[in-house]
Amino acid sequence: MNRLTLSLCIFLMAFFSVPVSAQKKKTASKIPVAVMINFPGGNDIKNIAADSRNVYVSLKWCKFLAVIDKATGAVSKIDSPKEITSVAVANGKCYYHIVSKGIFSYDPATKKSAGPLFGIESPDDSMYSPDMSVSPDGHYLLCDRYVIDLIVGAVVGEVFEGSSVKTVNKLGGVYVGNPEARYFPLGADGYLLTDKVVVHNIFADPVTGNAYFACEQGVGWTPEVPVADAGLKRIKELQEYQVDCVGRDDKDRFVFGLRNGMAIGGMTPEAPLKVYTPLKTGIIQYGMDLKLDHVDRVARDGQGNILAASMNILVIFNPEGVKGYSTIRGKAIQID
Repeated sequence: MNRLTLSLCIFLMAFFSVPVSAQKKKTASKIPVAVMINFPGGNDIKNIAADSRNVYVSLKWCKFLAVIDKATGAVSKIDSPKEITSVAVANGKCYYHIVSKGIFSYDPATKKSAGPLFGIESPDDSMYSPDMSVSPDGHYLLCDRYVIDLIVGAVVGEVFEGSSVKTVNKLGGVYVGNPEARYFPLGADGYLLTDKVVVHNIFADPVTGNAYFACEQGVGWTPEVPVADAGLKRIKELQEYQVDCVGRDDKDRFVFGLRNGMAIGGMTPEAPLKVYTPLKTGIIQYGMDLKLDHVDRVARDGQGNILAASMNILVIFNPEGVKGYSTIRGKAIQID
């Protein structure tokens, strides 16, 4: 065997000795896009809120507040002698409302609660289930018909009985829904914004300063300083859907909760709109692809995921793969 033949043999042996795995074309594994958490049946999700550590979920007629660790996905509870009706997060604290007790706060660093706060009376009625939210700048806490200044630590505004404060804009103006949309500058009389639609949800946008209305006709909005009889501007792409809620994700894209799923995108006809009807989770259980046919609550968790709820089910969704929640990622779990 001459030197050339020997060199060729060594080359061929080296080529064919490459491990099989290195010769194969790499295939991308399927990334789980969601987590599904099932809460007790009949206990619909009322509010979802997130701070730097946890996601908090309040449920109708439940005597606990669910606390989901964003890193691990571990679920714990804040127990209560009465129903916890709603929850919101502001300035590193979690605020929640207990029937007949009032508003309490929870500090995730110390894991201690305090309250009742702000001197707000709560009727001893399990059917009393007020919403709770926080203004985009974290200045105001909104519960039922009360506007609470968290810096001052006191009630600074109250709207007419039978209405419900939904959100506050950057100027301190209060938006009220159920079923009409009204606007109240703090300390002044309010006026009707629109009576043309039934308003499901009002969202104060921290990016534009506008207030956005989710309604059966799609989505409408008012300028930062509303004018009487402003009516609604509508988005053609969403008119074919019944929009139940609107929010933002961590990339500042709009998120629309629909009667038949969810949509992510922009507010103008030129902006791309990704529609998920239904919202598939990518989770297979008992041979079924788990999904949400209806989304009536949306929120962002601060680490790139969208929190979407329907009835007693919470889905943590991310088209690029869920971030965090390491022990429950790609799974459906039951909370009793």
